[in-house]
Amino acid sequence: MTYEYPPVSPPPRRSPVGGPPAGRPGGSDDIEWGRLAGGGIAASIVAALVPVVGLLIARGVFSVEVFVRHHDGSLVTVTSGTYALAGFVAGLLAAALMILLVILRVPAAKLFFGAIVILVTVIAVVSPFSTGVGTDSAVATASINAAIGAAILILMSSVTGEVVRR
Repeated sequence: MTYEYPPVSPPPRRSPVGGPPAGRPGGSDDIEWGRLAGGGIAASIVAALVPVVGLLIARGVFSVEVFVRHHDGSLVTVTSGTYALAGFVAGLLAAALMILLVILRVPAAKLFFGAIVILVTVIAVVSPFSTGVGTDSAVATASINAAIGAAILILMSSVTGEVVRR
């Protein structure tokens, strides 16, 4: 007489960056958390480099200064480091937003992410024209802001498409 033991189920898998166990609501069966976070950091690095290139073109090729509004309301010439830091932070915030949308299992998360990033980018593109700087400086600043927003949107959407399968 042979007795068959019931199969032993393995313990729940955990995601690489400590997400919830797989197989539960909000689980990580279909999300590669480590790759999503890594892609967000990589997109942030690109978003930091975009304004550096933009400033090189604006100042070096077109001899146009790029201004930003200081916290006291005055206009100041932006430095490459400050603009790069702003791009990096914008990339990290976008990555955090995408991760939040995925964690909450928002239907059509990429669509909502895209809409939010586009609206924030439009604000960043339009705002230089309300500062009172010359049109050439406003266009340069708006162009750099648009490039940062486009880089974040394209890269984070692509990363999410690769690592989140629903």
